[in-house]
Amino acid sequence: MMNVAIPEPSRRPSARHVLASWATPLHTAVIAAAALGSVACSSIPAGRSAIDSVAILGTNEVEESDVLEKIATTKSGKFLVWQGFLDDYEIYDRFSLRQDLERIERYYRARGFYETHARVGRVIKSGSNHVSIYIIVEEGPPVLTRNIDIHGIEALPEPVKKAAADAVLKQLQKGERFEEEPFAKAEAALKRALTDRGYAYAKVARNSNVNLPGRYADAAFQVTPDQPARLGKVRIEGLGNLPEAPVTRALALKEGEPFSTQTLADAQQAVLDLSVFSSASVEPEITDPPPADHIVPVVVKLEPAPLHNVQLGVGFEFDAIKTDLHGIGSWESKNFLGGMRNLQLRWKPGVVFFPTRLNDIVPPTAFLPESRFRALLHQPGFLEARTAGTIRFEYNVYPLLFGVKQPAVPGYHEGIASFGLERTFWKLLVNPSYNLQANLPFYYVGKPDTNNLSFILISYLDLVTAFDFRDDKIHPRKGIFASIDSQFAGLGGSARDFRIQPELRGYVPVSRRVTIAARATVGFVFPQNYGDEYQAHLGEQYDQTPYVRDLQVMFFRGFFSGGPSSNRGYPLRG
Repeated sequence: MMNVAIPEPSRRPSARHVLASWATPLHTAVIAAAALGSVACSSIPAGRSAIDSVAILGTNEVEESDVLEKIATTKSGKFLVWQGFLDDYEIYDRFSLRQDLERIERYYRARGFYETHARVGRVIKSGSNHVSIYIIVEEGPPVLTRNIDIHGIEALPEPVKKAAADAVLKQLQKGERFEEEPFAKAEAALKRALTDRGYAYAKVARNSNVNLPGRYADAAFQVTPDQPARLGKVRIEGLGNLPEAPVTRALALKEGEPFSTQTLADAQQAVLDLSVFSSASVEPEITDPPPADHIVPVVVKLEPAPLHNVQLGVGFEFDAIKTDLHGIGSWESKNFLGGMRNLQLRWKPGVVFFPTRLNDIVPPTAFLPESRFRALLHQPGFLEARTAGTIRFEYNVYPLLFGVKQPAVPGYHEGIASFGLERTFWKLLVNPSYNLQANLPFYYVGKPDTNNLSFILISYLDLVTAFDFRDDKIHPRKGIFASIDSQFAGLGGSARDFRIQPELRGYVPVSRRVTIAARATVGFVFPQNYGDEYQAHLGEQYDQTPYVRDLQVMFFRGFFSGGPSSNRGYPLRG
């Protein structure tokens, strides 16, 4: 290690003195900016050194970035290319660095490397008062898991014993590195396997025997299962002015039924699905020692979210299809008419500047009004405790634009009504619905010699199913999400077809800060009563009515590239 001497910084005039010495407003502004910059910039204490960089050498089995996160010695932050601007300098401290070496060795032991040694390779002066630090790590061979034993479950039923063993083996495997985190997760998973199956008062203790000369570890778990328990009374806290009945119905916890941690977790999710509470916890009141009757009371702690939400905004769209100016207004009530019904109203009025667009910047010759209105009502506890009913209504008026020169601009009055159900089973979401869509054409600008556009009515059943195996719905780090949207049109109306769109998302962590995510989707339409006229009459000059009708149905039922969830740079239906 080396100490770097830093010369005493030269004395500079204060910002107040400099500003007073200039007369012109321009000079005053420049010096004021400089004074502000001097306030935003931090300084290096006399006799100390700032850290420019920290590198860990010798990391093969463990990511260098993971090791750097565990130590206090870190490089100074930068704003663009400047250090010490907005952020303070990180100052070199040899005593802190010495403790960091111990932290590195402790971290490696937690990852299964019990013979790791860390030492400072070099502290190199990279300026008069700046240094770069290099730490060398000798990882050594890892300790592997040799045996995994579970004691105390011998008298339990076979299904419970198997579930307990499977829970441990999902976290801890023979022949793999013996790491502390999977060992702790195995303990938690073992206890969860027991509490899911009624053993609310089960206790689990873990211990290990690490043999350094043999480089192996034996893991053992001691279980005290106690007796199966049953649910007791449910106490709800934090409701405020909200009614208790919808929460009780969503919980669906019956006094006297067998205890299960999974049942409580499902109840907690059902309460959160009401969309009325910002947080909810459903916890058993476990006592030590257990009561003689092995009854487990449950406490539900709630924190209500704001019940009303209003949003207003203005937007501007400019792409290869159109140019428009629109407003957005929405209102939401999470306890509409009581019963925790959720009502959402959204209106998006706007005007299209025709024919101005990205690839044809010309002054608009017509202003085409458009409007999109949607109302959605969500009724919890419909038919049964955890099934929600939904009603959706939309009324839209919009022009039909193609991104090419159009002598005539058709448009549609569009009405959509939908009635559906929502139900979650463990990791599976099921959402069936019936949908009715009506489109009445009209013309904004011009009109062809023969008006071939016709009224379109589409009636279809829709089933959305989704499996969610992600570790977190908001910020996923690993896992998969798979969904299938299946539709059948043909209950009357203009279209008869089968339409299916599967989607798959995957998340794989490559380090503590980086996750690789991928998404793939594909769509299939199998038409039964349209499409033939499009193929037969494409480009022909005789009766165009069936051909245009096919075009309209395909416009509403087909798949298009573009839009916010497709290729970057292409507008919707672009």
